[in-house]
Amino acid sequence: MKTNDFPPRVVSAAGPEQGGARADAIVELQDVHFGYGSGLASVLRGVDMQAPAESATAILGSNGAGKSTLFHLILGMLSPRKGLILFDGQPRDEWPRNRLSRFLALVPQSEYIPFEFSLLDYVLLGRAPHLTALQTPTDEDMQQALDALEMVGLGALWQRSVPALSGGERQLAMLARALAQEPRVLLLDEPTSHLDPSNRGRVLEILRRLLTQKVTLIFTTHDPNLAMSLASHAVLIRQGTVLAAGPADTTLTAAALTALYGSPVEMHEAGARKLFWVG
Repeated sequence: MKTNDFPPRVVSAAGPEQGGARADAIVELQDVHFGYGSGLASVLRGVDMQAPAESATAILGSNGAGKSTLFHLILGMLSPRKGLILFDGQPRDEWPRNRLSRFLALVPQSEYIPFEFSLLDYVLLGRAPHLTALQTPTDEDMQQALDALEMVGLGALWQRSVPALSGGERQLAMLARALAQEPRVLLLDEPTSHLDPSNRGRVLEILRRLLTQKVTLIFTTHDPNLAMSLASHAVLIRQGTVLAAGPADTTLTAAALTALYGSPVEMHEAGARKLFWVG
């Protein structure tokens, strides 16, 4: 990962934190409020959350809870009515756009692709933040894209048209494009939602490998079992507010998940694993 051109972490002489920012939080939201249009009700209200660096943070909530809006705020596609969004202790608005595009990458649930891109050309779009204006991809960029396709199991399909891919293959292609970008923080919106069991296992293996490579993961999910299997930190959002946040093993409880989803949730222990059943 290329990290030498990013703003330094804020560390004050008095201690490891400054301005209320956690020293280990690579992404942090402080008292964030957001609503669409003036006079309309807020979608997010007083959101405080931290994503520790080089770990996985799961964001859980029902449809309409504000998870996608939260991602759009982190990405800079939206601006909060109130509050701060910090990367490495620095306000997001102080980061130049070209640095942000190398710092963050998004894997959406789905994406409309209007052009007949080959799979390789589509994944090469992830290299754009590393190129100057009008620069064509180098041999190194091409290799990064091919390596990303191999990692997600689509290497043999590099010439195939993206519109000809299955839904699951498209989701893997979006992951490959984000991997080619070489981000420090990877945002994933329901990363296994359209995948069969085999490809779901492949994606989980890739995400665990990224954690060993010091990539920070922030992902949304409806599945507490997925969150428990991958994340070290969890944030529960209900109706635009944070219901609970903290280490996954203490935040993901039957009582908290029952309050989150409004349906009974049971927890069972299988050895060292916790398994949840939503009834």
